[in-house]
Amino acid sequence: MGVQVHGGMGYVEETGAAQLLRDARIAPIYEGTNGIQALDLAGRKLQRDSGAALSALINEVHQTAEALRGEPSLAALGKALAAGADDLSAAMVSVLEQGSDPENGPDAVQAYATPFLNLAGHVLCAWQMGQAALKATKAIGDGSDEPFYTAKLCSANFAITQWLPVGRAQRAIIESGMQCLSDFDPAS
Repeated sequence: MGVQVHGGMGYVEETGAAQLLRDARIAPIYEGTNGIQALDLAGRKLQRDSGAALSALINEVHQTAEALRGEPSLAALGKALAAGADDLSAAMVSVLEQGSDPENGPDAVQAYATPFLNLAGHVLCAWQMGQAALKATKAIGDGSDEPFYTAKLCSANFAITQWLPVGRAQRAIIESGMQCLSDFDPAS
């Protein structure tokens, strides 16, 4: 979006937007491609403890959501974050269940690895922004008028209301099942 705002070649280079775009594009391959990371998350890390570690992390997300709901100005963010955490939990259960199917298990894990990683990434980033919103609200309540805190609240609001729903849509992909993938004839 920043490249769109800053426009053509000369304008983009002056603002640094192009460098941010290049950095964002290279990030997915620093530690292996996103697909490899997704397979590792869904196929190894999630399976090794049947989701216990992720469940504990989701509980922390719910705690932050509850804290957000306790702040009147942040209650809507808390509700949205809790819904995202519920989606991640349900998707985790679905991936675990489908992954344990003796016939299609490995295929199911591979089919849902990337949507699962995307969902987890959106929810966990929104969680961090929710924590930032709580800290910013406390700082403003304590009398700080730093523009940084106001900007942090705006960023959290954007991340949770505009960006989190994109990740939440991944749950529908996972829950749709893999029948449409199983219907393909390898000979075709």
